[in-house]
Amino acid sequence: MSEIIRDDRRIQPQNLPLESVIRKVFDGQWRIPQFQREFVWKPKELKDLLDSIMKDYPIGSIVVWEVDEAHRNIFRPLRELGQPEKFERDLYFVLDGQQRCTSLAAAALGKTIDKCDFRTVCYDLDAHKFIVGAPDDTVRISIADILSPEFESNRVALHILNHFPTRFRELMNLRGRILNYPVPVITVKNQPLEDVTEAFSRLNTRGKKLTVFDLVCARGWSSDFDLRKRFEIDIAKPFKKWCEIDGGLAIQAIALHLKEDCTNTVMLELPSEKIKTTWPKLIKSLAAARDKLMEIGVWQGDRQLPFKHMLAVLAALDLSQPLSGIDAETQKRLERWFWVSGFHGRYLAHTTDVMRYDFAWFMGKQVPNAGTLKEIAIESAGGIDARLLIGSSFRKDMPLLRAYLAMLAHEKPRDLKSGAELSAQSVSEFNKKERHHIFPRNLYRDHPNVDSLMNCCFLKAAINKEVGGSKQPSEYLAAFVHSPADLEKILSSNLIPTNGSRAIFRDDFAQFLRERAELVARRINELCGVPVGQGSPVENGASSLNGAEPRNGAESERQRVRPAVADSGRPSESVNRRFSKVILQALQAGPRSVGDLCEHARVSEPELCDDSIRCLDKGCHGGNTRPHWKHALRKALDNLKGEGPGHIKRIGPDLWSLQ
Repeated sequence: MSEIIRDDRRIQPQNLPLESVIRKVFDGQWRIPQFQREFVWKPKELKDLLDSIMKDYPIGSIVVWEVDEAHRNIFRPLRELGQPEKFERDLYFVLDGQQRCTSLAAAALGKTIDKCDFRTVCYDLDAHKFIVGAPDDTVRISIADILSPEFESNRVALHILNHFPTRFRELMNLRGRILNYPVPVITVKNQPLEDVTEAFSRLNTRGKKLTVFDLVCARGWSSDFDLRKRFEIDIAKPFKKWCEIDGGLAIQAIALHLKEDCTNTVMLELPSEKIKTTWPKLIKSLAAARDKLMEIGVWQGDRQLPFKHMLAVLAALDLSQPLSGIDAETQKRLERWFWVSGFHGRYLAHTTDVMRYDFAWFMGKQVPNAGTLKEIAIESAGGIDARLLIGSSFRKDMPLLRAYLAMLAHEKPRDLKSGAELSAQSVSEFNKKERHHIFPRNLYRDHPNVDSLMNCCFLKAAINKEVGGSKQPSEYLAAFVHSPADLEKILSSNLIPTNGSRAIFRDDFAQFLRERAELVARRINELCGVPVGQGSPVENGASSLNGAEPRNGAESERQRVRPAVADSGRPSESVNRRFSKVILQALQAGPRSVGDLCEHARVSEPELCDDSIRCLDKGCHGGNTRPHWKHALRKALDNLKGEGPGHIKRIGPDLWSLQ
């Protein structure tokens, strides 16, 4: 059988010397298409690339598309590299290899792109390797000098030639190896733009090069609708002062509206024409969602919105059913959804499932496979433990903190000094440097809970400085000269307890934390619609999680609940699911060590304590003789490991040492 020879092949592979690749970028014959991402490489990546070239390692192929006449103008000119605005001969777009081409060209010219100075990539003649550092023109030679077209007459090269001829020969050899390195180049010809963008998106699904939004931009690109540019102009810039929004969130909102789902697969399959026609409505819906959240108390999205995915859910809801027309009952459900999601960390795991569930819940529709989502249902929320609030410190990336700040704004807080209601502007400026410690940090810096959320409230920066760090609460509150009734109103608006033991007026920090935690926990549970009594109040002698002694009777309480454990000596599956849930709740309070997680579980769920937890691993023979916290914790963490890197960031460095 004779071999069939194809003569209509639309791809042409060839090898080009690296010098030719750089020249094509210089001349503007190779361009970066609009649907490509911005340049992101740093000098370190270039250093590694040059090291591979020097050692004759493969660096991957470059794929270019021979542009047809209709699309010659849909490129981003690399003005930093001096690319001309026009190129009269055959023009090519780089589909794969943009970072390599651009960084090599920047290095050859010694250019700075996005504050990255590529002259700092040098060859060290002592170490005989590439490094990143300031060139000294004697030992550390910049790659820009090595690749310069006038290398042999270059000032640096002449200096080395005259003083170190052996080193000059080494540089000449290195220069030749780089410029003559054969680069595999695949040229795509006679392909329509639609097929090219499809090929581009497939090429760039390898590794972590592109986000889903990047791929959607590539697949749906057209000369009359550049999704990336429209996103920057219509959404990113207008929303920036309130919240940093990424393009993926915008596409999630459209996907929820059109498909009632927002997985990556669903988003990538959205018809580009549908995205285009929905776009003007989406801009208005995102604004409507923002306004609705601001009504609740999210005056500054980056600091007070627990999860940005919640904005996408509300925008999708507005696309389908305008938020401006909802009735009082729906408004109440919406607010409960917000508080439950924020304080219970519902979006920490199974995020797209939660979004799908919530959108259907708002729309009054049956959720597909709802049985598997029972744990994320809004109705399944339990009470917030006051001890968790005491043990949670101020971390800007903590969902619990953002929900807490939104709740403080929701309560219409009054300024401690003037008694005037704080504005959205003053609250939005509340950050780590300007937060007010009710009990000053300077006086209580040795207390383990001095940075507890329960020790913080809103205060304008100027008044914060006036209060200073050396006055007890009783002292500075007295200096503000309020009537008793006004002072009680001011403190109550900041969720600062004034009844009971009045610990704030006695400068009793430990008691104040307990009283405020109980007050805040009750308010959170009210907002979440949790029946009274489901929370865990802080009793006399708070748990050791808060830096104090364990509460009285803890051991007897554990003994009382031990029958909940299966007779087999292993916990029931429901117990282990609850253990995982407790761990997940702790993670929303920020990074935790293994010891912290175990202690949180012990004080939150007494029946999950000590030897009541048996290891689920058949290989563990610890029996009933000692606690098996780490084994149970490992099982819980294994369940969470698949939920993405967000959980790993919230756990201390000793996490996987449990394996």
